[in-house]
Amino acid sequence: MTLSTDGVLEYVEILAHRLASERRSGARDLPVDDFAAVAATGFHQLLVPEAMGGLWASTARSTRAVAHAISLIAAGDSSLALILSMEPVAMFVTGWLADFHADEADPTWLRQREEFVGLLASGADAWGGGCSRSGTG
Repeated sequence: MTLSTDGVLEYVEILAHRLASERRSGARDLPVDDFAAVAATGFHQLLVPEAMGGLWASTARSTRAVAHAISLIAAGDSSLALILSMEPVAMFVTGWLADFHADEADPTWLRQREEFVGLLASGADAWGGGCSRSGTG
């Protein structure tokens, strides 16, 4: 499946509507299937740089799409959106999504970034891994 930012946002919106229709009053468990459904939308590709096969172009061009996708998910399930928002925040804080020159970056930092972002690009179950790793900065 070839993804585009607009296509991902469309899939995320469809998922958000489904989640909203399934929401019960009161607390709702967050099944693992919800995270798999998010992954199936291509959401994670919004955080993978274009050079690595994803949809992240630059801070100026891509941040709005990530925020919009999280907002759409929040309309369907705010708890799921809160959890999903943690990874982009961690990636911003570490600088992994910053516009930088690779020849000026610390080699350990670059290796960690490449490893984690590569997992996202592959579709592996990497979500949450960036937040849980020590020394990602």
